Order: sequence, then C-alpha cells, then structure tokens
Amino acid sequence: TNEVTISVYHPLTSGPIGENQSICYNSVPAAFYNVSLPTGDNGSYTYVWRKSINGGSSYIDIGSSNSSDYSEPNPITQTTLYLRVATSGSCGSLASSPITVTVYAPLTGGSILGSQTIPYNTTPTAFSNSNSPAGATGSYNYTWQKSVNGGSTWSDIIGANSNSYSELANLTVTTKYKLIVTSGSCESS
Repeated sequence: TNEVTISVYHPLTSGPIGENQSICYNSVPAAFYNVSLPTGDNGSYTYVWRKSINGGSSYIDIGSSNSSDYSEPNPITQTTLYLRVATSGSCGSLASSPITVTVYAPLTGGSILGSQTIPYNTTPTAFSNSNSPAGATGSYNYTWQKSVNGGSTWSDIIGANSNSYSELANLTVTTKYKLIVTSGSCESS
C-alpha cells in the first residue's frame, strides 16, 4: 500500500511588540517595534495593526499598517492601546499582547499676576502665578523669561526657577515677563 505523510506546522506565535510609553497630550508616540518576530506555521507572515481607545473593549484596523513594525503618524489625545495581528497560511491569525500609550492630561501653566506701570529706574513688585499648574506628569519645573523688545526675543532669567519671581534690577525700559512651565518633556504654551 501507499503511504502518505501529514506534515504539521509548529503552532503560530504572534511575537511580542514594544513598548509601553507615556507621552504629552497631542503628540506622536515613538515607533512600535518587534521584540521578536512571529514563529510557526509556514514561516511566511502578513500583519495588520489595530488600536483601541476604549481600554481594549474593541479594536479597529489601522489602514496601510502591513509591516512588522508601525509608526503612528498622527498626534493622539487619549490613551490608546495598539496590537499586531500576524497571519500565516491556513493556520489563521494571532494577536500580540497590546501595548499602551498613556497620554497625559494637557499641561496648563497658570496665569501670571503683576502687570504694572512703574517710575523710571525702579523695580516692579513681585510676579506670581495665580493658578497652580495642572496636567502632564504632575511634577513641574519653572523658568522665568523676559523681553525688552516687545516679545520679539526672550531670554532666561538666571536663577528664576520658582512659581513666583521678584525682579532685582531697576528697570529703564518697558519689559515683558513670562513663565515657562515644563513637566517631563511637556511644555506649557
């Protein structure tokens, strides 16, 4: 009698992807990449990336995402999960575990109090931030800047790194001041 051989492929594995990240509001995440490629089945794979904005309850396919890695081209404004689906031959498809891109709340820097008119060659009263910063990582750094040309150019004030600022020098020209608040890599507008 004739013999037949049934070859059985190894089980399909999806291959993990990387990596979880936290980003500023309305920014583009870093590219997602292979931790390792899929294995099993016939050794030839096609890919579709999917994303979810509801914590993984449902996913939608990302068009034109047919490679083993993926770069999100658009800024995102809410926490988003991404996964990669690998398909091989007749053994079907298998999704990777999702990675999470956590989007911080928008960073608000507050509002400066202290616009004033003063005599020539005198010092202004102290400036303060009327509202505490909010959003981003929750930890904040401060840099005060000033401009003597109506805001065309700004320079950092050395040592002015708190939520308020007192000008030490007497002013002889109209001067603008602003407070830059940063939180991680996020910066207030």
